[in-house]
Amino acid sequence: MNSLLARIQTYSGPAVVTHDGRTISYETLKANASSLRETYRNAAMDSDDGLSGSEAITDLAHFVTTLLALESVAEQITFTPDALSYELPSNVSRSTIATTWFIQTSGTTGNPKRIAHTTSSICSAIQIKPHLSELRWALTYQPHRFAGLQVVLQGILSGACTIDCLRGDIADKSRQMLNEQVSALSATPSFWRQFLLTEPSHQLAFSRVSLGGEIADQPLLDALVSRYPKAKIFHIYASTEAGVGFAVSDGKAGFPEQWLETGVNGIRLRVKENILWLKPAITADTVNRNNSDEAVVHTDENGYINTQDAVSISHHRVFFKGRDNGVINVGGHKVFPEQVESVLLSAEQIALARVYSKPHKILGQIVIADVVLLAPELDEPVGEATSKTLSAKQIQMALMLHCKTHLNRADMPTKINIVPTLPLSDSGKVSRQ
Repeated sequence: MNSLLARIQTYSGPAVVTHDGRTISYETLKANASSLRETYRNAAMDSDDGLSGSEAITDLAHFVTTLLALESVAEQITFTPDALSYELPSNVSRSTIATTWFIQTSGTTGNPKRIAHTTSSICSAIQIKPHLSELRWALTYQPHRFAGLQVVLQGILSGACTIDCLRGDIADKSRQMLNEQVSALSATPSFWRQFLLTEPSHQLAFSRVSLGGEIADQPLLDALVSRYPKAKIFHIYASTEAGVGFAVSDGKAGFPEQWLETGVNGIRLRVKENILWLKPAITADTVNRNNSDEAVVHTDENGYINTQDAVSISHHRVFFKGRDNGVINVGGHKVFPEQVESVLLSAEQIALARVYSKPHKILGQIVIADVVLLAPELDEPVGEATSKTLSAKQIQMALMLHCKTHLNRADMPTKINIVPTLPLSDSGKVSRQ
C-alpha cells in the first residue's frame, strides 16, 4: 500500500491553515514531510537499535508534516496531546512498512484505553472524490484523538484544506470559520447545539455537515437541515475502539433496523441483550491483541466488537439510549443520562443540558441536571431566568413537570440547576465526570 505521503503527491493549493492564520500549501507540506522523513530514516539506520523519540507538536501544520513523515517508516506512532512518539527499526528501508497507530480513548465514561490501529483501519472511511478537494474543513476536534485524525486525514487525503479552529470558545471558533470561509464541519452534537446559537452560524454556507461522538437526536438533526438546507448531513457512528462504523444520511435519528440483517458498507451489526455489537470491514483486532496483555477491545468469537452502546428498536429503527458503562444507578434502576438530556432538550427555552449523578446514602446515586436557558428575544443562551414572565423557580418547576410527562419516575432528575454555560471536554463532549 502506498504511504500517506505518496497519496498526496498530485495535490496542490492550500493544505492547512494554522491557528495564527498561516496557510501551508501542499507543495510546502510535501517538501517538509519528505525532508523530515529522510532525517528520521537516516538517524534510524545510523543506530544499531533503531530510533525512538518524541516530536513535540507546535501547530496543525507541524502535526500533519510529522505524521506524513513517520507513517510507513515508523513501526509505531503513539498520539499524545502535545507530541507524536515513534519507533523506527535500524533496518528501515526505502520500501514502506506497516505502521501501528496507538490512539487513546477520551475516557468520557471510564478510564482511557490505548487502542491500536493500522493505516488501513484508520483510513477505511476516508472518501477520495474530485469534488471533495474543494472543501474547507474546520478542525474542532483535537488531532491526536480518533475523531480529529478522521478530519485531518479526510482533508489531506482528498486534497482539501483543513483549518485549525481549536482555540477560543464557540463564539471565537464560529467567527474564525466565517473568516476562513469554512464549508465543512464535523463536530459532536454538544458542539453543534452551542454552535447554532452563534451569529456566524447563520452566515456560513456549509456543504457538508457531520455529527459524531454522541447521540444525534431528531430535534438537532431537524435544526441542522433547517439551517443548512443545501448541505449533505451525516451522523456518524464511530469509536476509537471500533473505528468508523457507519454514517446515516436519511435525516432521521438512529439507523434502519434492516442494517442488522444486511449490514452497511461491509460492516456487520447485531444487537445482543440490548447492546450494539459491530464487526468492521477492516479491523485492527490482531494488532491490539499483539500489543497488549489485556483485551482492550472486547470481541466475541465471531469478531464482533462490543460497542457498550445500549440501543432500543422501535418502528423499524434502532435508537441509541446511551453508554452502558455510563448509566446512573438509582437504587438498582439504570438511568441513561443521554435519555434524560434528550427529554430536557425537547422542552421550550432549553438550549443545552447535562445530566450526571451524585452520591446518595440510601439510593447509591441520584440524577442531577444542569440546563442553559434560551432567551427567545436574544436567540442566545443565558445563565439565569431572564424571561419576563417566569422566574427561575417557575422554570425549574415547569421542567420537572415536563420530565414527569416523558420519563419514568425513577429516571426523573432530583434537582435541575440553571447555569450560564456548559463547558465541553477536549473531545467536544459534555463532561459528566
